[in-house]
Amino acid sequence: MESNIIEVDVKDIEEVFNPFNENQISDELGRYIFLNSKKGMSKAELMINIDNKIPFDEEERERLVDAIRTYFGLLVREKMIYKRNNSIKKIILLIIGVLLIIIASLSVSVVGFVGAELISTIGKVALWELAHILLFEDRKERFDLKKLKELSECEVIFKNKK
Repeated sequence: MESNIIEVDVKDIEEVFNPFNENQISDELGRYIFLNSKKGMSKAELMINIDNKIPFDEEERERLVDAIRTYFGLLVREKMIYKRNNSIKKIILLIIGVLLIIIASLSVSVVGFVGAELISTIGKVALWELAHILLFEDRKERFDLKKLKELSECEVIFKNKK
């Protein structure tokens, strides 16, 4: 199987960690890794290749690998919460759209032709918004979630070892 290797050059172990929490990688490094994971082939196995200019001991390597996995694991959890909330939004849009179209077709005699068309149009807009979310937004979110899951489990290789 082909690999998508993300190259990371590190001069000092401390430059990869968040300055406010030494157990998390910096957001800058996290964004760099995530953006580079999107550039490769989608079916390729992800690997992070850390070219450390000075050798890291075993404890430093484990700390960095744990920080990388934790960072992307937290992003996966965040995306899953967003996905759940977005599912609720989709259900609400579907219900509103369908109900408004039904109400419009049943209330022509009460609100008149123009009122029924207005209600029907609002219902159709809700359904079109649902279609837009399903066709475009969900596709990007699913792709990002897949990459984040792969990054939270990918192999991390160090070039220089003690």
